[in-house]
Amino acid sequence: MRLAGICLIVTFFIICIVLATDFAGYIQTGSNNGAERIERVEYVNEGITASYPKIIAADESVSIDRLNELILEDFNRILQIYSFTPFEPVPTPGQASVILDISYQIKLNNPGIISILYLAAFNSPYAAYPTRLVYTSNIDRKNSKRLTLGDIVRLDTDFAVDFKGWRLVNEKKYPEYIKQGIKDFISGMETETLLSGMKSADIIGSENRLGIFSYLTEDRLGISLGLPNFLGDHAEFEMDYKSLTPYLQPGFIVP
Repeated sequence: MRLAGICLIVTFFIICIVLATDFAGYIQTGSNNGAERIERVEYVNEGITASYPKIIAADESVSIDRLNELILEDFNRILQIYSFTPFEPVPTPGQASVILDISYQIKLNNPGIISILYLAAFNSPYAAYPTRLVYTSNIDRKNSKRLTLGDIVRLDTDFAVDFKGWRLVNEKKYPEYIKQGIKDFISGMETETLLSGMKSADIIGSENRLGIFSYLTEDRLGISLGLPNFLGDHAEFEMDYKSLTPYLQPGFIVP
């Protein structure tokens, strides 16, 4: 009788352990991003030190592979702007004096969108002056495709005018004369010129004449605008999605 009782208790605990294991597995795979992580890939080569994100899934996924292809394609486009050839994702040991440094921030990563902002610091002895420029990658995770500013908002004259009133990000870091210079630069820009630049936004290449790149956060749309070197090369501006409701594209789902 005692042995039967012990067996019953052991059986009960085994069942509990199995159920707990199954439940833990459900929690991991049932969450949207719970079964993946972001790995920083370091790339070091002659004149370059850089990094970009790679999505690592708990199991093999064709969609994840395509997302990583899109991320790497954009990273290679940045290299090509500075006349560095594209590379396979195999870091190279050794380092000469750094000419190009590329870092990144993940502004948003949810089940629908991953938004990455790159900062490229270029300091060539053959260039007139160092530059620090912004590039971005906005990727629709569900459809495995890049998003541009025009996919997010309706680009028309009203939107271009509205943008001129957006808040400057981290404005406290700017000296007063720089803030005023940025404000004067934007207000003095022809609306049609700004609108034309917005229509070529997010292209990583010479077609993006104004250096306009967009990014997304949980509650705001951000736009980076290229500036003259004496104003800092670039500045970012943000506006909350609620205020942008009249301009949001019908097919765009707010994060």
